[in-house]
Amino acid sequence: MKIQDAVSKLREELKNDEGFYIGYQSNIAMAFYDEAIKQGIVNDKLLEISNNAANHFLKRLIRGEEEELMENENLLKELKELKEKFAKLEKDWKEPYTVWQVPYTVSGGWTYHE
Repeated sequence: MKIQDAVSKLREELKNDEGFYIGYQSNIAMAFYDEAIKQGIVNDKLLEISNNAANHFLKRLIRGEEEELMENENLLKELKELKEKFAKLEKDWKEPYTVWQVPYTVSGGWTYHE
C-alpha cells in the first residue's frame, strides 16, 4: 500500500468512526500535554488547549490538501472581488467636486467653499 493510499484510508476512518477519531485525538492531545509539562509549561487551560490543538490537526488532516487548496482559491477570489469593489469606491470618491465662491460679508472679501 502506498503512503497516499494509507493516508486516504486513515482520513476515511477518522471521518466515519467517532471512536477512532476520539482515540487519535486523545493520543495527540496527551502527547502535546505531556511535552508541555516536561517543558515546565503549567496552565489551567493546558488540557483544553491540547485537545483543541489535536482536534484542529485532525480536522486539517481529514479535510486534506485538495480541499484546503480549493478553500484558499475561494478566499483569493473573494479578496480579488473586494479589491475591485474598493477600487471602484476609491475612484468614485476621487471624482472632481465643485468649488464655489461666496462673498465674505465681514471684510468684503471672497471665501471658497467645497
